[in-house]
Amino acid sequence: MYFAAIGGIGALMSKRIIKAEVIAYPELGAEAVRKLEVEDFPVTVINDIYGGDLYRQGKARYKIITE
Repeated sequence: MYFAAIGGIGALMSKRIIKAEVIAYPELGAEAVRKLEVEDFPVTVINDIYGGDLYRQGKARYKIITE
């Protein structure tokens, strides 16, 4: 799952993380895979586990509207 957020919102997002736990690749440091517990997390799911891609869907929808 991948998230997207409005630029510059990183400080607000960091305050919404209640708990973070490294679950894989701890040797990668900041790039390790983490399990996050969040509350009121201001993001949009862009890629989901079912293959949904909001970027691709948005482009396709815009194309239909403009044709």
